[in-house]
Amino acid sequence: MVVTRALVVAVSLTWVGAGAASAQERELDLDVGDTTVHAHAFGPANAPETVLVVPGGPGLSHDYLLPLAVLAGPTRSVFFYDARGSGRSGSSPDLSLDAQVLDLDAVRKASGASRVHVLGHSWGTVIALAYTVSVPERVASLVLVGMGAPTAAADKKSFAAAFSARKAQLAKLGVVPRERPSSDGIDCMASFNATLPVHFADPLHDAARRLPGTFRCGLQGRAIAAAGAWDFRADLARLENPILFLTGDTDANLLGLAETARLARVGITVKLKTCGHFPFLECPETFFPAVERFLRAF
Repeated sequence: MVVTRALVVAVSLTWVGAGAASAQERELDLDVGDTTVHAHAFGPANAPETVLVVPGGPGLSHDYLLPLAVLAGPTRSVFFYDARGSGRSGSSPDLSLDAQVLDLDAVRKASGASRVHVLGHSWGTVIALAYTVSVPERVASLVLVGMGAPTAAADKKSFAAAFSARKAQLAKLGVVPRERPSSDGIDCMASFNATLPVHFADPLHDAARRLPGTFRCGLQGRAIAAAGAWDFRADLARLENPILFLTGDTDANLLGLAETARLARVGITVKLKTCGHFPFLECPETFFPAVERFLRAF
């Protein structure tokens, strides 16, 4: 492990379950503007500390992130949710970053916490950072797992190059298909899983076989287009919220992350050895201690 340092909408809440009648696990639906956002919480209600987990994709449901529920405890709750249009959340014509920020704040309000820790993974890092820029007073700390470059254009370029090279290498070895298979219907998870090994340092890792949950067909392209030409360069220099940049040392986003972390006013970068884009699945023995140390510090 390598560490470097660089120093509103109204919400209507409906309970839809209680995790085997336990107050420690519950599910809820939130009415947010023109859609409904589904959330899944672990830990005691009204806990003094709350972590909001932002899923990637765009289009992946929160299911693949559920190993992070171990971060919950007697004094900490962890909230997951499905972004609009994905999983059990409703669809919406508005997939802009502003709308995604409102969804995340709806989950924050439902948690009852005035300030929260926000943990974003992959595309979720963009939403998490946009949320922090919008309401910095609501964010106690920010954990960005697998983030890339600080602008939309640079992120697309650096990720595409690294991912394509890795995919070509694994295709030659017969680990992944040369072309991602097409999918019918609304769930493209089978297609996503076909190239999942590209995201792992060990492409034969058990977790590289499939992610649980769903991946909504077409949502990824539409959400990225709706987000537009986002640019966090000036924001990173101003933000005083502590940020943990957590990445695997073989992550395709690693090159882009270097520039993002350099710009951060208050940031810590942790590189996990022999680990890829899903470190909570591939190297939990180093991932979770790093997150716990950071959360306890702030």
